[in-house]
Amino acid sequence: RTWVEKLFSALLSFTIGRDAGPMAQRQDESGETAMVLEPELPLPGPELAVHAHNDPSTQSSVLAGALLRATAGGLSSMVSLTACYPLDTVRTHMQVHKGTADTFTVMRNIVQQRGIEGLYDGLAPSLAAQTASTFVYYLAYEALKRATLVMQSRRHLAPMANLTVAAAAGIVNVLVTTPLWVASMRMRLQKKAQFSSLWDALAHIAKEEGLAGLWSGTVPSLLLVSNPVIQFVSYENFKRLLARIVGSLGAGHFFVVGALAKFLATLLTYPLQVAQSRLRSSPDSARATTFTCLAAILRESGLRGLFRGLEAKLAQTVLMAALTLMGAEEIEMAVYKIAG
Repeated sequence: RTWVEKLFSALLSFTIGRDAGPMAQRQDESGETAMVLEPELPLPGPELAVHAHNDPSTQSSVLAGALLRATAGGLSSMVSLTACYPLDTVRTHMQVHKGTADTFTVMRNIVQQRGIEGLYDGLAPSLAAQTASTFVYYLAYEALKRATLVMQSRRHLAPMANLTVAAAAGIVNVLVTTPLWVASMRMRLQKKAQFSSLWDALAHIAKEEGLAGLWSGTVPSLLLVSNPVIQFVSYENFKRLLARIVGSLGAGHFFVVGALAKFLATLLTYPLQVAQSRLRSSPDSARATTFTCLAAILRESGLRGLFRGLEAKLAQTVLMAALTLMGAEEIEMAVYKIAG
C-alpha cells in the first residue's frame, strides 16, 4: 500500500475501534489512551494457549512480540511527536497561561517572540519522555494482554476485557513515567536555560520539591485512563442509534461514529488535561489538588478556561495516532521481513 492508503487506514482504525478488527490502545503524554487497530502478531491457538505458560519457546515468542511492539511504538511515536510538536507546544501554552487568544494567535506570538525554533522548545526531553512512555505502555499492554489470553485460553480478548487490560497498562505507564513528563514540561516552559538536561531537571525538582513534585499531576493522569472507556461506550451507542436510522453501516459510517465518540471522550476529559498541565508546570503544584486547580481555573477564566487549547489538542491527537500507527506498522513489517 501507498503511504496515503496507510495513513487513511490508520485514521480509520483510530476512530472505528473493534469493528475493524482487534483493538489495542495508544497512550499519549497526557495519559489519555485512544482505541486503535492492533496488527496481528503470532499467538498460540486455543488448543495450545492453555499449555503456553509451561512452554519456554512460547514464552520467548510472547516476550519477543511484546518487545517488538514496544520498540516499534516507541520509535514511531518519536516521529509523530516531532511532526506534531508545534501543535503540542501551542496547546501547552494555552493550557498553562491565562488569556483568550486562539490557536493561531498563540502560535504567531511564539514565533514572533522566539522564532520558529520556539515552537520546538523542549523537543529533546519530550521525545525522551514520549519514547519511554510509549515503550512502557506497549510493553505493559502486550504482557498483560498475552497473560490474560493464556489464562483464558483464547486467541482474542473481548472488547471490555481489552479495555480493562489497556486501563491497567495505562495506570502502570502513568506511575512509571510521570516524573519524565513533569521535567519535560518544566523545560518546555522555562523562559531561560534553567536546566541543562532532562536529568538535571529531574534532580532539581526532586531536591527543591521532593518526590511529590516529580509526580505532580498524577491524579488527573490516572483519571484520564477513563478516556477510552467513554469513547467505547459512546461509540457503541452512537453505532446502534445510526443503525436504526440508516440500516446497514459501512466504513464511512464507522469513521463518522468513531470520530464523534472520540470527540465526546476528549471533550469530557479535557478539563483534566488542563489541570494536569497546570499541576505539572508549577513548582507549587505539590501542595495543590486536582479539585483546587480546576476551581482556580474556573475563578480565573470561567468555563472557557477549562477548554483552552482544545482545537490544537484534537488536531494533535488524530495526527499523532495516525502517524504512530503507520510508523509502527512499517517498523514491525520490516523486522518480520528481516527475520524471515
